[in-house]
Amino acid sequence: MTGQQKNTILLVEDETIIAMQEKMVLEDFGYNVITVNSGESSIELVDTNPDIDLILMDINLGSGIDGTQAAEKILSKHDLPLVFLSCYVDRETVEKTEGITSYGYIVKDSADTVLNASIKMAFRLFEARVRAKEREKALQDSEEKFRLLAENVPGVIYLCNNDEKWTMLYLNEAVEEITGYHRDEFLQDRISFVDLYHPDDSAAIFKEVQAALAKQEQFRLIYRIKHRNGEWRWIEETGVGIYQNGEVELLEGYLNDITERKRMIEKLQESEAKYRFLAESMNDIIWTTDLKMNITYMSPSFEKVLGFVVDEGMTLPIKKLLTPGSIRLAKTTLVNEMRGDEKRDPGRFVFLELEFYHKNGSVRNLESSLSFIRNENGKPAGIYGLSRDITERKRAEETAKSSEEQIRSIFRAAPIGIGIVRDRILQDVNPRLCEMTGYQKEELIGVSARILYPNQEEFDFVGKEKYRQIAEKGTGSVDTLWRKKDGSIINVLLSSTPIDVNHPERGMTFTALDITCRKQAEQALRESEERYRLMFESSRDAMMTLEPPLWEFTSGNPAIYDIFKVKDVAEFTSLKPWELSPKYQPDGRLSIDKAREMIDKAMSEGHHFFEWVHKRLNGEEFPATVLLTRVEMAGNVFLLATVRDITDRKRAEEEIKRQLAEKEALLKEVHHRIKNNIASIGSLLYLHAKAITNPDAKTILQDAIGRVNSMRMLYDKLLLTTSYQHVSVKNYFDDLIDTIVNIFPDKANITLEKRIDDFQLDVKRLFPIGVILNELLTNIMKYAFIGRDEGLIRITLAKNGKNVRLTVQDNGRGMPENFDIDKSKGFGLMLVKMLTQQLEGKFTMENLNGARSIIDFDI
Repeated sequence: MTGQQKNTILLVEDETIIAMQEKMVLEDFGYNVITVNSGESSIELVDTNPDIDLILMDINLGSGIDGTQAAEKILSKHDLPLVFLSCYVDRETVEKTEGITSYGYIVKDSADTVLNASIKMAFRLFEARVRAKEREKALQDSEEKFRLLAENVPGVIYLCNNDEKWTMLYLNEAVEEITGYHRDEFLQDRISFVDLYHPDDSAAIFKEVQAALAKQEQFRLIYRIKHRNGEWRWIEETGVGIYQNGEVELLEGYLNDITERKRMIEKLQESEAKYRFLAESMNDIIWTTDLKMNITYMSPSFEKVLGFVVDEGMTLPIKKLLTPGSIRLAKTTLVNEMRGDEKRDPGRFVFLELEFYHKNGSVRNLESSLSFIRNENGKPAGIYGLSRDITERKRAEETAKSSEEQIRSIFRAAPIGIGIVRDRILQDVNPRLCEMTGYQKEELIGVSARILYPNQEEFDFVGKEKYRQIAEKGTGSVDTLWRKKDGSIINVLLSSTPIDVNHPERGMTFTALDITCRKQAEQALRESEERYRLMFESSRDAMMTLEPPLWEFTSGNPAIYDIFKVKDVAEFTSLKPWELSPKYQPDGRLSIDKAREMIDKAMSEGHHFFEWVHKRLNGEEFPATVLLTRVEMAGNVFLLATVRDITDRKRAEEEIKRQLAEKEALLKEVHHRIKNNIASIGSLLYLHAKAITNPDAKTILQDAIGRVNSMRMLYDKLLLTTSYQHVSVKNYFDDLIDTIVNIFPDKANITLEKRIDDFQLDVKRLFPIGVILNELLTNIMKYAFIGRDEGLIRITLAKNGKNVRLTVQDNGRGMPENFDIDKSKGFGLMLVKMLTQQLEGKFTMENLNGARSIIDFDI
C-alpha cells in the first residue's frame, strides 16, 4: 500500500490478547486498525465513523449480541464489506452467516498471508458488488419498462398458485376489460377465474393444465368465461408451470380475449362457404395468375365455359387460351396498371373484354374484372379476377336484345346485388341488394342512392370516380362503404356500366358485392402478421423457421447474429441445421439423428422443449434450450424454433458442485492436520522435558504439556460429537484429570476422587475451565504433597440450575499463612484468575484440611 491511502479496518474481537495480535498483523500489512470488543460498540462506531472501509467481525462476542447480529444491524444502515473471523468451522456457525451479506469467512488459525489475501479479496468483491448494483439499477429500469409494457398489453398477464381456485398473485389491469372485474377482486380472493368458467369447459381446463404440468410443458387452452355483464367471452390462454425441486409452485401465463376473432372466424367460415358455393356453382370463372400471366387457380366453371377440365387448363400457355389481340390487350393493360400503381387505389378493379379459345376451337367472349393480389409490402404479386362468358350476350347484341323477361330473370337470380339508377335515383333493385342493405324494395325505388352511403363525402366520391372510369373505359368500379338500414356499415365493391353506351342519360346498371368479410379478414391478417413480426424481431432468444421436407432454415431474427455468430440472415439460411451442432450430443447420439427425433416429436405433439448443445459459426460449442413449435399458415406447415443460450447457467451449476467438493475435502484435511499439529506440539514438549535437566525449565514444559493435552482432548471430543457447539462435561473432565495426573512420576501414590455431573457445556466455556483445572491440579501435584508418601485429591464439578461450581480439594500441607491470592504473581494463578474473569465467575482459595479452590460461574 506504499504511496496509497491506507484502508481502515474495524476489528471486532472480545478476546483482548487475540485482538492485539491481530491488530499488529493487520498494521504490518499497511492497514489502519480500530478495535472494539463487543457487537454493540461496533454498531455505535460504524454509525459515527465514516472512514471505516471494512469490518473484520468475530462471531462469538461474549454476553452481548453476537457477531452475526451486529453484522445485520450494521449492514441494514451501511453498505460496507464485512468479513467474519472465527475459530469455528462447524456447520451451524457457518450457517448463521449465510443469510448475511458477507465477503468472506476467515478461520483465526489461518496464516497471516491468508488473512491478508482474504481481506484483499473482500475489497475486490465489494467493488465488484458496487458495480453489480449499478448494473442491477439498469436492470430495474428495464424491469420497470417491462411492467409498463405488461400493464399496457391488450391481454391479461398473470401469476397464480397451483391450487383449486388458481389463487392470483399478479394480474395486469387488462383483466378488467376482459372479465368486467377489477384486478383487486381477484388478488383479494373475492372472486376467482374458476367462478367464471363455463360449466361445459371447467373440467377440461383443469385436466389439460394438470396434464401439461405433469410433463413440464406449456399449456394452451381455449374456453369461455362469463363477463360481469353476463356475456360469455371466448378466452385463449397460454401458460407454463414454475417448478421448485420438481414440484409445481406457481403458474404464469397470458390470457387473450378472442371473442371477436371467434365471431370473425365464424363469419369467415360462413362467408367462405358462400364463396365456395358461389365459385363452384356459378357460371363465371374465378381465377388467379402470377404477374407473368401463368394461371395459378381456376374455378370449376372453367370447364363449363371453355370446355377444358381445370387441371388441363392450368397447364395451357396463355397463347392457347387467348386470341393474339386479347393477349396484347391484357399485357398492355397490365403494363399500364403496374406503371401507375403507386398513385392509384390499391384495391381497384380493371374490367376487360377478352376473347378465349374454347376446346372445340370456337372463340368465346369473356368479360373480366381484374385486381392485383398484393404481398405484405402492398406490392402487386399476382392477379385475381372474375370472368363471365358474354359470348351469347354479344351475339344477342349483334342480332337482337334478349327479352326483358330474360333480363329480369337474371336480375332476380343473381347472387350479387344489382340495381338500375338514372341521375343517381334508384329505379330498380334485385332481391340480393335488398338482402344486403336490409331495406325493402319499396323503400329504395325512386329514392336517391345517397340513402345507401354513410355520408355525403363518400356519395360524392363514388359518383365522381365511377363516372370518370365510365367516361374512360365504358365501365366504372370502386370500393366503397354502404350504410345498412340498421346503421351498420359494410364494404361494397360497386361496378357500374351504362344501359346504353351511346345514351348514358338512359341510366346505369350497377352490381354490388358485399366484401366486408374479406376486408375484415385482410385487416385481421395484417394485424396478426405485425404482432408476430414485432415479437420475432425483438426477442433476445434466437428464433428461426424450418420447413419440410429437408428442415432447412428459412428465416431468423436479429438474435441469431450474436448467438450463432453469423453476419446476416442470408448467411444463416445458407447453413444446414447440422452445421450449427457438434457431431455428437452429450448422450453420445449423433446430432442429426437426435434432431430428427426432436422434430418428429414437435410435429406430432405440436411443440417440444428440450436441452441441446449447439455450435457457433466460429466453432465454439454452447448449451441451449430449444422450443420447437408446429405452425400452420396459409396451408403451409413449418416449425418455429426458439433457442436460448444457457452457458452462464450451466457454468454456475458446475462451479457450485466444484466448490462444494473442495470445501468437503478441505474440512477433512483441516481436521486431520489440527489433530496432528496438536499431537506434534505435545510430543515436542515431552521430548524437550525429557532432554533438559533444569528443573524450572522442566516444570514449565510440563505445564505446557498439560495445557496442550487439555486442548487436544477438547478437540478430540468435538470431533466425536455431532455438534461442535456443546460437549459432555463428564466425558471431557474424566479423561482430562487422568491425563494431567499421569504426567507426574509419583502419581501412583495419589488417590483421586471425582464427582462430575453429566451435562452439556458450550466449547467457549469448556476450554477455559479445562485450563483452570489443569493449572490447579498441576499446582497440587507439584507442591501439596512434598515430604509425604501419599495424598488425596477430590474434584467436584456440579451444576445447580444456572450455576456451575468447580471445587478442587487436596489434603496436603495447604497454603502458607501469609498467602494472599490477590497479591500472588505466579503465572498459573494469574491465568486462573484471568480465565475466571472471562467466564464472568468468582475464584476463591482457602485452607481446609489442605487447600481448597472454588470456581463459581453462571451459564
